[in-house]
Amino acid sequence: MILDEPTSALEQESQYAVWRLLKEIKKEKIIIVISHDQNISQFANQIINLDKNNLVRKLQA
Repeated sequence: MILDEPTSALEQESQYAVWRLLKEIKKEKIIIVISHDQNISQFANQIINLDKNNLVRKLQA
C-alpha cells in the first residue's frame, strides 16, 4: 500500500485514527507513506528522509 499525505486534510483525532489503523494492518502488509508530518515517525518501522539530495535512513526500535 502506498499513501501520499494520507492525513493532510484531517483534524488531529482523525489523523490518529488513521495511524492506529495503519499500525494494526502493517502486521500483514507493507505500507509506504509519503508525508511531511513528523508525527508519523512514532508509527514507522523505518524512515527514509530525503533532504537536499541527502538520503538519511533511520531504523525504529
